[in-house]
Amino acid sequence: MAHSAHGVAHVEGMEQAVNRAQVTLPQMRVEAISALRALSDPEYQQQVWIDRTYSKANFYDDFTLNVNLLYDDTTVLAGPEAALGYTLASQAEVTAMEARIRCSAADRVQR
Repeated sequence: MAHSAHGVAHVEGMEQAVNRAQVTLPQMRVEAISALRALSDPEYQQQVWIDRTYSKANFYDDFTLNVNLLYDDTTVLAGPEAALGYTLASQAEVTAMEARIRCSAADRVQR
């Protein structure tokens, strides 16, 4: 995934207050937002994934963990429309995740 201001904007847009009526899996939503933030933050990646400087004992995070969470566990990136009502709260969030997928695909093509 590309690490850009565009990606960070998608994450920040998801951090709005959401009630249980909007999503049935609020804790998974929190995890998805955390994964999106990690994938959008090169400084975090350097500190945690490369330097392995963790914020607390018994903490672990890496690229694969975040990608698996977004594709397999929450389907936020595998099928954003399917995540609507579960971890995504609005059509705008679905659209934002679809745009993130398109950006990532375009980045791969350019390499």
